[in-house]
Amino acid sequence: MRITIVLVLPMALAALMSTGCTTVDSTMEQQTGPEPVTDDRPLPSWNRLMNATLPVVKSELAAEGERFRPRAFVLSRRGGVRGVHIDPASGADDAERIELIFQSLEAILRGDEVVALVVYATGEGQLLNSRDQSDMVVVHLEHFSGRALLRRLSYGREDGQVTFGSEDVDRTDALVMGEANQ
Repeated sequence: MRITIVLVLPMALAALMSTGCTTVDSTMEQQTGPEPVTDDRPLPSWNRLMNATLPVVKSELAAEGERFRPRAFVLSRRGGVRGVHIDPASGADDAERIELIFQSLEAILRGDEVVALVVYATGEGQLLNSRDQSDMVVVHLEHFSGRALLRRLSYGREDGQVTFGSEDVDRTDALVMGEANQ
């Protein structure tokens, strides 16, 4: 089930997350801890989070197609990027899944030093500078400073591959990390 771009991401949260993740260095075949966040300004934090998660989302979107469900990730101060895991059977539709994701994020924020978060969903809509309807990935980014962005990436699927096209970015309200929410 798809959701429309007028994504009013609801606020509410309720799941658990474990501590920072590790990465595997295939040449040494041993685990190393994540690199701590040294530049915690919004843009570098969001770039680090998107660089780590957008390839995962692109791959999952290619594999799942219309069955793609909203998902989220957090960047901890220790440098770990973790997925927010929601039971695949949870939520009757994408709007309910987004609500559950935000409930989970609130719970995570109470127990961890999260620098930034990102929520991905798919929808159909128009970019700010276009009148054409297109499929898009809607990306909601928040930073511990209370700043938030809504990024829309148009995409297409062909031969099992996803390619991103035009995009736009706009400021939005922080739903979890804003001052009013803390």
